[in-house]
Amino acid sequence: MAWVKFAKGNWLEAIEFAQRARRLAPHDVHVLEFVSLVLLYSGSFEQVVEISEDALSKIELERGYVFQNAMGSAKFHMKDNEGAVSAFESVAEKGGPVGPVTVAYLMASHQMLGNKAEAQTLSEQLSREWPDSRVDALFEELFVDSKYGKDLSYAMRQANWKPPS
Repeated sequence: MAWVKFAKGNWLEAIEFAQRARRLAPHDVHVLEFVSLVLLYSGSFEQVVEISEDALSKIELERGYVFQNAMGSAKFHMKDNEGAVSAFESVAEKGGPVGPVTVAYLMASHQMLGNKAEAQTLSEQLSREWPDSRVDALFEELFVDSKYGKDLSYAMRQANWKPPS
């Protein structure tokens, strides 16, 4: 229900349903994924990190999950670029989901840290592996405040990523 409310743009209701689901199933990683994404896109970055770190301290995970990627994204928006890189790399090392969103945030985080060579390599990877990806435009629409999507887009472009035409 939280995801439906999110899709309809009912942010407050989406957060309420997400939090309710978390209270009912605090150790269900799939619930944590939805909760983290709703909170991430609403701009509640501190909550995403808090929930994710709490879960990681209590749940033994055999692989990486989306909620850990959400934590990496939240850390990027909190200007904790080292934490963002660490979160994304940890998920990837455990075989978690890695796609254009992960690569975009890793690229942006490395760029903000001044790791220009790594950011450039990731820019090339994004363009090569997902040539039609418009992660930049997606996030400008997903966040309740488009500023967060624009921050990501700016860092991606600083890493010489060019959106497909």
